[in-house]
Amino acid sequence: MYRDNGNALEPTSDSSRGGSPCDVPEIQCVKVLSLERTIRELRDELRECRDQNELLEFRLLEIQQLGTSPPSQRRTKVRSEQEQIST
Repeated sequence: MYRDNGNALEPTSDSSRGGSPCDVPEIQCVKVLSLERTIRELRDELRECRDQNELLEFRLLEIQQLGTSPPSQRRTKVRSEQEQIST
């Protein structure tokens, strides 16, 4: 048997059957736990990719706005961004 702890399924012990950690062979328990770990890692990676995508979309909007502003404002904005980067 397994119990859901919110993040993954954990094998539960059943004292009526000698305390066996699960109903399936141990190798299958290990595979299930390994797959659950992989799922968590992939979800974390997906979250990071979404965050990066959001940042890139924001930068793209900034670049598009920079392209539509008058040349005098562009030079000022580029200069201020360079000063922020150098500090």
